[in-house]
Amino acid sequence: TMEDCVIGYLDFINNSRYESLKGIEDSRAYIGVIKEAGYATSLEYVNNIFMVVLLDNLQRFDPVQKDKKLEIIEILSPHYTNDKNGCDLDYLIPHCVVAQWDAERIGYYFKNTQVDCSCNYGIGFDGGVVMCVPENKRSWTTSNSKIDRRGITFEIASDKTHPYIMKADAIDSFIWMCVDICRRNGRNKVVWISDKDTALAYRRQSNEIQFVVHRWYANKACPGDWLFDRLGAIAERINYILNSSEESIESISQVEEPMQKEIQDSNEKNISNTVEEPSSGSVELEPVETKFEPFLVKVPIDYLRIRKGPCIAYDINGYTGAGIFTIVEVSEGLGSTRGWGKLKSGAGWISLDYAEQV
Repeated sequence: TMEDCVIGYLDFINNSRYESLKGIEDSRAYIGVIKEAGYATSLEYVNNIFMVVLLDNLQRFDPVQKDKKLEIIEILSPHYTNDKNGCDLDYLIPHCVVAQWDAERIGYYFKNTQVDCSCNYGIGFDGGVVMCVPENKRSWTTSNSKIDRRGITFEIASDKTHPYIMKADAIDSFIWMCVDICRRNGRNKVVWISDKDTALAYRRQSNEIQFVVHRWYANKACPGDWLFDRLGAIAERINYILNSSEESIESISQVEEPMQKEIQDSNEKNISNTVEEPSSGSVELEPVETKFEPFLVKVPIDYLRIRKGPCIAYDINGYTGAGIFTIVEVSEGLGSTRGWGKLKSGAGWISLDYAEQV
């Protein structure tokens, strides 16, 4: 019964182990504190629960609908066309990166002069956002210049293989980026129609903006079945936010220089995940170390960061280069869903999200 649920909840938060939950209003932070207090051991616990909260729009039960400010780094790509003048904004176009990269790595990928593509915004697995092409310029993303000219494109971190699953923090940032774009352009409804022919024939109203996908314009799987099947729920969440508050909203887009104040950025995006200062009840999530038998991992990339400790808040101590490395200790910590591995060389810790055990 409802009474039993309320009593059970009160018993739960009055347990001394979970007393830090009192006063936390942000759902993402709340789930994180439950995990760190020992309720769950799965490294994917926070991601999995937060994804349910987002896609089922459970935040509609919160007493106050909060806005969220995203700090956006700027790593500009040379791949764009300056031909958007006079074009209406009709589309929001999400793509899958096909790699679980952070925003900075997405940005530097599209900055590479050898890469003949780009996007307006990249969203990392941890929810970080990078601007690669300003909104008033056309990115080279969707294999259709007309669509890119009338849209804003996103490259969102995803798994490397079908169905190209994305992380909850990335989806949360995508939702709030869409909310901000809609507010700045006078739109209060995102339309998603999964049937290609019906979607392309749809006549948008002046208050509407439409999701379209890459696979409709090229022989590609993008944005992957995972996101494609959830765009309806994402549109519902965006529309709920857009129409749930009449307060004047300040733009969430704030540009910072890349690599600047990384510890501060990590605290804001990964620890509190709130729009302003952390609430009085939130706590800083410290990595919990667990020792394992040494094992080997293969790093397939040339520039995997080595950090001085098992958390994204620690300073960078160099890069691994591609190769085989021995891990002598594993620890959970912010910024890595699979944990951090300590290198046998003593150089520091690497995210196991970018390494494969051999």
